Amino acid sequence: MEGKGMKYTLIFLLLLSIQSTVSVAQELEVYALRSFYFSDTEKVGFVSLTDRYQWETSVISKENLGDTVFEGDNYHELSLAYRNRFLSTVKISEEDQVFVHNLLLDSTIVFPVRSLRLVAHLSAYGTSNPVEQEEYHIGFELNEDQISLKEMGDYYSNTFINIGKENPFRTGQTHAIAWEETEVRTTLPHIDLTEYQAAVLAEFRYDSTIAFECRMIGLSYYVQNLIRDDQVIGRHLIVQEHKMHSVVFQKIYLDTEGTYLLPLNFPEEGREPINYQWTGNLFNDRGPCLFGFLGNSFGCPDIDFLDEDKPSIYIQCDNRH
Repeated sequence: MEGKGMKYTLIFLLLLSIQSTVSVAQELEVYALRSFYFSDTEKVGFVSLTDRYQWETSVISKENLGDTVFEGDNYHELSLAYRNRFLSTVKISEEDQVFVHNLLLDSTIVFPVRSLRLVAHLSAYGTSNPVEQEEYHIGFELNEDQISLKEMGDYYSNTFINIGKENPFRTGQTHAIAWEETEVRTTLPHIDLTEYQAAVLAEFRYDSTIAFECRMIGLSYYVQNLIRDDQVIGRHLIVQEHKMHSVVFQKIYLDTEGTYLLPLNFPEEGREPINYQWTGNLFNDRGPCLFGFLGNSFGCPDIDFLDEDKPSIYIQCDNRH
């Protein structure tokens, strides 16, 4: 009996270990890079962390709150006491690293947390009177001595940031999707629509004149526009195994009040292409992902995984529109 009990104990501990590993894997935090002018000429990179802060404790000093009329966005560094309190609340250690991964450069730049200023600035969408601390964005500053914002690309949409002990990003395995015109399919795999999608797509049709396809990493990517009243209101993406032709992923992307369709990576005469859609192994031990089909007026974009059992990653961009 003693040996049997030990066996069950070991199995239980193994299951706990597996569950813990899965939980950690699903808790991968990804942040967006923004830029901020704190003077007429000086621009810095800014990694907002307040998407995950609950504002239950004070982290903005009293002189930066209340009825005071602040000049501009009141850009300032948090005091050491408030820095410690904020980082502790969002579970970031001074011993952690900030990993800035850029797809255009195909490289990761690493900064120790302790080397970065933790700063705050008021929201660009106005403040109340008196000013409350929730009206501030708080995050790490990346100045021009630390990072070249010009190299990060338009709007830094191809830059992803993680904060932790180990670099989660891979290099050399994520590629821009190069679309080419292809024949329109007569039939597409069935996809279940949510109630909201069905309402938006009422009386839609598939574009019968043009579609786009790309073959890479052993997969075929196929996109067909969804039309209503002669306007493109969405896109149906299908990803298939190149040889077996079995569908591994599909999704409907909609042009709505809070989202808009990004242009496909398709060369335009007289201008350099901007790469919006990417696919490949961006993260260690996560499998192929894809992103860049939707822009967001409200909220932030997601990174989807071709293995639909793996949850999408919400990019924390602190969008307060």
